Amino acid sequence: MSKKKVFKLPYIGVETEDDRLHLLLGTRGEPSAVIKIANPVLQYCADPNEYTRFHQNLLNVIQILGEGYLLQKLDVFSKDTWDAHTPKEYLQQKYVEHFKGRVHAVIFTYLIITKPQGKKTASSKKSGDDFKGLIFKVTQALDTNGFKPQLLHQKDIDLLVLRILTMDFMSKNIVMDNMVPSDTGIRLGEKQTRCLSLIDIDRIDLPEKVSPYILRSDNEAMKGFPVDTMAFLHQVPGYDTIIYNQVIEIPQQVHTIQKLQLKQRRHSGIPDPENDICVADIEKLLEDVARENQLLVNAHFSLVICAGEKELPKTINYIENALFLQGIIPSRNSYNQLELFRAALPGNGVELKNYDLYLTTSDAALSFFFKEALPVSEPAPKGFSICFTDRQGIPIRIDPADYSWDIGRIGNRNKFVLGPSGSGKSFFMNALIEQYLLYNMDVVIVDTGDSYAGISAYLDGKYITYKPEKPIAMNPFAITRDEYNLEKKDFLTTLIGLLWKGSDGKLSQVESDVISDVVIAYYKNYFRTREAGWIENASIRELEDHLKGYGVNPGSVFEAAKESLAEKLGKAEKDYYQMLGLSQSATDEEIKTAYRRLAMTHHPDKHTGQEIEETDSDIFIAATEAYDVLSDRQSRENYDTARLLTTLSWSDQQSWESGSMQSLSAAYTNLLKRKAIELDSLFKVESPSFNTFYEFATCLVPLIRKKDEIKFDFPSFRYVLKKFCKGGEFESILNEEADRSLFSERLIVFEIDNIKENKILFPIVTLIIMDIFLQKMRFRQGQRKALIIEEAWKAIASPMMAGYILYLYKTVRKFNGEAIVVTQELDDIIGNAVVKDSIIANSDTLCLLDQTKFRDNYQSVEKLLSISEVEKRKIFTVNNLDNRANRGPFKEVYIRRRSTGEVYGVEVSLHQYLTYTTEKPEKLAVETYTSAFGNYPDGLENFVSHMKKCGLPVSKFVQLVNIAGQVLTDQLFDVLSSYKEQYGNNAVIHLQKDFQESGLEFSQWLDYQSKTVSA
Repeated sequence: MSKKKVFKLPYIGVETEDDRLHLLLGTRGEPSAVIKIANPVLQYCADPNEYTRFHQNLLNVIQILGEGYLLQKLDVFSKDTWDAHTPKEYLQQKYVEHFKGRVHAVIFTYLIITKPQGKKTASSKKSGDDFKGLIFKVTQALDTNGFKPQLLHQKDIDLLVLRILTMDFMSKNIVMDNMVPSDTGIRLGEKQTRCLSLIDIDRIDLPEKVSPYILRSDNEAMKGFPVDTMAFLHQVPGYDTIIYNQVIEIPQQVHTIQKLQLKQRRHSGIPDPENDICVADIEKLLEDVARENQLLVNAHFSLVICAGEKELPKTINYIENALFLQGIIPSRNSYNQLELFRAALPGNGVELKNYDLYLTTSDAALSFFFKEALPVSEPAPKGFSICFTDRQGIPIRIDPADYSWDIGRIGNRNKFVLGPSGSGKSFFMNALIEQYLLYNMDVVIVDTGDSYAGISAYLDGKYITYKPEKPIAMNPFAITRDEYNLEKKDFLTTLIGLLWKGSDGKLSQVESDVISDVVIAYYKNYFRTREAGWIENASIRELEDHLKGYGVNPGSVFEAAKESLAEKLGKAEKDYYQMLGLSQSATDEEIKTAYRRLAMTHHPDKHTGQEIEETDSDIFIAATEAYDVLSDRQSRENYDTARLLTTLSWSDQQSWESGSMQSLSAAYTNLLKRKAIELDSLFKVESPSFNTFYEFATCLVPLIRKKDEIKFDFPSFRYVLKKFCKGGEFESILNEEADRSLFSERLIVFEIDNIKENKILFPIVTLIIMDIFLQKMRFRQGQRKALIIEEAWKAIASPMMAGYILYLYKTVRKFNGEAIVVTQELDDIIGNAVVKDSIIANSDTLCLLDQTKFRDNYQSVEKLLSISEVEKRKIFTVNNLDNRANRGPFKEVYIRRRSTGEVYGVEVSLHQYLTYTTEKPEKLAVETYTSAFGNYPDGLENFVSHMKKCGLPVSKFVQLVNIAGQVLTDQLFDVLSSYKEQYGNNAVIHLQKDFQESGLEFSQWLDYQSKTVSA
């Protein structure tokens, strides 16, 4: 009985003296710091500079370490199965079920720094402190450059060693099994492991030139696309675990150079072609070191591959072929399998023999380091995120709102979506909306293609279709004082201009200013009629401004009053004060005394029986008139004002407004108040609506035209707008209150396909809906909000609407909302200044579906959307990767937040697909089931169940349901089974043909066929 050998670990333990840094100690006391990192280069990043930055960062690490250190990098590729908690919501349950158990790759990366110990430094405390200081310096440099370093402590170090020994990186409970090394590999229990050294030290079969990345040439769509030098590791088939072990040892530079020079002289002394090559190689190496100030290093690269015994040969062949295509011929030696396996343990690169190391520059060695990472879910600190898949088909979450905002990737939440017909645009939007509604989100959609009927029905949303007998209406004029602001005024100005000129028209500056002034006056009148007594408390300036709003010049009021009072004053032959022989400051008692004196002297009763002198009678009448005016306080004030008015002009207003003539100022104020009351009564707005605005405007515009002597086509204005008033063709559009229940609906779809060709209604109704959204947005302040405008955006993308669109985007940002514009036609956006300056300029998130259709004309698109060369490379990978194996149907989408973007997959369950579908036959078949079973979940569940029972693909089952016009019954299933026996895959086609030729109702035909089958 042979004695079994014991596998001895190359460690004496872990030093835990310093809580900040636990060190793994080798058998000779050499310390190693184990750092978990994340490769900062994202797979398919498309940017060669990212690979170069990684390369330069590790060059800096090597420079920090210097001579005598060993740098080891382990990239572990493992397989996991996807799982997630089952949600409560039905479609999300189906989403989780669709992906549950899907196998996918994960990558773990570790950087290990080792200080091989010599005799003098083995027990040196200073050396240990220096090493720790160096590690902290390295981790700081890594953290600064996006590597996210984590220093592992004892527990995690032990776990890492155990996982490598078992080649198991995913199990929660790791079980050690027998390790049986041989010349061809190492058996670990039921798994087979093979170690493959990338470089044969005897041959050094490497490409003549190396760089941190390579350019793909195997796929036409990705030709010239930069990827990692070892990118093929992502596609290796059949493996369970792969460890890519990368080791760089930094020897003493002077000593190493001297050895090279000695070797060069030795070879140059012997004439031989191979020696000449060797001399040339050494000379070039030394030139690089001298010119580029690079370090010479001993490098080692090996792969430890673990797979099932049957899969391993296929896995090894794939790797060897992939390396060969890059000019790398790996070592065929297999006698040192255990040595290579042990060298993959953290910090154990010190065991590598000379025949496993080759001398090169640090720059060349780092070119073979693996640099890429797989995408992972983004943090969602505020609980909001949406789910798509990565490029390998695994759900990952992104937060396109809060997290993206917090880290500065976006400055607003608005989105612009572009994708040609058939690219999956509606599919993407349905998936987005379904997930939006999982959160505290209200969604309003303006659609022209019936793309959201299914999701609306499933989510019990409000689906509103424009009909002539029941048009979409609102009252945009019904606002409160708090809601009235500059933006609202501009919106109403735009609306009036749109009604008058049409979406393609343009308001002149004068026309715009006149309408704006009318809107201002309209609301001043409306709000002030709600303020009892405002006129009585108004200042002169407020009254003058109010009159100016009606086109009335306050100077004309002054002059009219002056003329009237002067005329009245002129009736008296003398001044009333002079008539009574008094001064203007006379008291009431003095006025009475003076009048009595004159009355006694000149009263007609004093001359009874005598001939009355004409002068006495005139004097008596004038004195009486003077007394009547001066004895009444109000009459006396008016009289005094009249005397002053006759001596002043409108240009003197600054003197008496200063308060030096208070009586005149008060009188003038009263004049203005009377005029304001008169005009307010004429222009009074009891209830705001387009009807009252029209009446108000048609009275005020002529006054403004007359006052300012401006050109304004008032007859056209009055005639065109009349059709939107009571009795007009479109009288209800702008005069009915919006359904207040809409403000509490979570999802509203306005389907306006019926009027998309109506040049009058289409833009107006679109504008109405947008304003309903703004009202809802203010009404529902605690909600997130999204306004989605499909092709209806064309109705508002005119110069006249540019200001309103800017207002919409500005306002939606204030209320935690977002606007999403969706389009499919390239020609619609190219050259449209409104799209560029208003919509795209205010949308920090760009969503692009498959752009292949636009490829030949993409220069204009990339200029319009500010797409860089790097981002364009990503865009044209959409739907062009070989990543469809073991996945359901899906489309990909490029999502750019501000300047950089990523590509995601839109892959969903069959139940979600049936809910989102825009194909008419599929929608009809689904509606048949949801109607029959009363709700969407039950309808979808039975639809899929019956489809599986029939053994038909979706298209054939949809055809069957639409032929029958009913859900699957046992009777129909039996008849179908009979047809399948006869016609196989063409069963549904023959069933439809026989039914149509019968001329019977389907139920009658089915009864007949059922009896035939039974017979």
